[in-house]
Amino acid sequence: MTTRTAVAAILATTLSFAVLALPVAAAAPVGGEGNLPRYWEVHAALLSIGTFFFVASYAALWLKWLSRLDRLGIPLVRRLSRLWYRAHLWLGVLGVAFALAGVVWGLVMVHWAYGGTHLRVPHAWVGVLTGAVVIAPVATGLLHRAVKRRKGAVRWWHLVLGFLGIAMMLAGTITGWAME
Repeated sequence: MTTRTAVAAILATTLSFAVLALPVAAAAPVGGEGNLPRYWEVHAALLSIGTFFFVASYAALWLKWLSRLDRLGIPLVRRLSRLWYRAHLWLGVLGVAFALAGVVWGLVMVHWAYGGTHLRVPHAWVGVLTGAVVIAPVATGLLHRAVKRRKGAVRWWHLVLGFLGIAMMLAGTITGWAME
């Protein structure tokens, strides 16, 4: 996957899911907290799917270690151990795309329900920071492919920022639950 392909996949998925979610709230008038339940379900669904894919991208790393079982002669193990990088890459890109779609939907949701008063609760701040942080592992992963020297340092940042992204997603979930 090239950098252009990854950026295009993230943008296309983010925009398409944000646009596909519009009919959910199209019939509701702007303003009023009574409209919020209809909006936050889409927001929560997009972010839940994004979190699942983002965490699954790290779970895909276990496929890499299946190659150690290759000496058993199981054909499936050999095939799966070769797929770890593609699975890790695409699951990460999908996770970021869904997470960004959820953040965008959250901004739209607040605009429709409250008339645009953004960043007034801790959940909103955590959400915006999470949206910024989850882009970093994909960027450093693509950078890792491009650099010739210092690959170890880029890989370290890729891992740290990935785990930070997962932690931020969990913090966003917890602060979202606390809002009810």
